[in-house]
Amino acid sequence: NMIIFPEGTRTPPGMPVKFQKGAAQVAVRIRQNITPVLIQSSQSNLEKGGAWYLAPKHPIHIVMKVREEIHVRPFLNARPDQPALAARDLNEHLQSYFNREVSHA
Repeated sequence: NMIIFPEGTRTPPGMPVKFQKGAAQVAVRIRQNITPVLIQSSQSNLEKGGAWYLAPKHPIHIVMKVREEIHVRPFLNARPDQPALAARDLNEHLQSYFNREVSHA
């Protein structure tokens, strides 16, 4: 199993996520589905530019929501001889998926 945070850094609050291509490249190259996990926190503690090293006054409660797998096969089938383009399409799909899910959270 592998966990990848495809943003590569923390996204400022209220901004849409922008993913690096690495996670999609790995999934396409090893032909493995992706299990998306949403992480929600009761307090903003690790935001970009924040003082992450200061302990919060109250305990932080974290909820992790495991979603249905995102299948890689449709992206590979759409571009059977072009894995780099399949990964690009998958990456765009993942960005849209997570931006939609985060806006509903």
